Amino acid sequence: MLPMTGWAHDRNPRSADTRRRPRHPVEGRRRASLPTAAHVLTCQTRGDAEQRYAAKWRLARLLYERNWDRQRIIDLFAVIDWMMTLPVALEAKLWQNLTTLERNKTMPYVTSVERLGYTRGHSEGREEGRRAEAETLVRKLLQRRLGALPGQIDARVTALSLERLEALGEALLDFTSVDDLDAWLGQH
Repeated sequence: MLPMTGWAHDRNPRSADTRRRPRHPVEGRRRASLPTAAHVLTCQTRGDAEQRYAAKWRLARLLYERNWDRQRIIDLFAVIDWMMTLPVALEAKLWQNLTTLERNKTMPYVTSVERLGYTRGHSEGREEGRRAEAETLVRKLLQRRLGALPGQIDARVTALSLERLEALGEALLDFTSVDDLDAWLGQH
């Protein structure tokens, strides 16, 4: 009989048998084990980008090896990607490795076209956000400098590109009237 020390595995020899359960959360075959593993690995790699990259790459490879349907893999990778953020350089390295892995598989799960679309959409979204912020700032400065703008001039300001808004932001410091703004808009 085993001595009683208060630990469950001391009293129950079967609980110490690690052959019956995975030794690591990543080794489980259940779909739920991957998000759990991603969470555990995210906590373990906090502050260590290289280790997090290695863990995320390992999980991504496991997704491809499981032979699950395409949508399940995409959904699970979205969760893993959200949990395990990486610096831009390591994220690019991961995408490059995933591209190589996809080439070796018969059916890519995140195609290059999808990635390119995501990258372009992300860039366009940032550009649109910068433009909206510039427009808001220029409108506030114009209103403070010149008062309320007539509708036609306001519409012309709205139609300006980011570069023109930035130029207007500098030029408006010299404006003394709405006529100056109208003349500037006519030239640009």
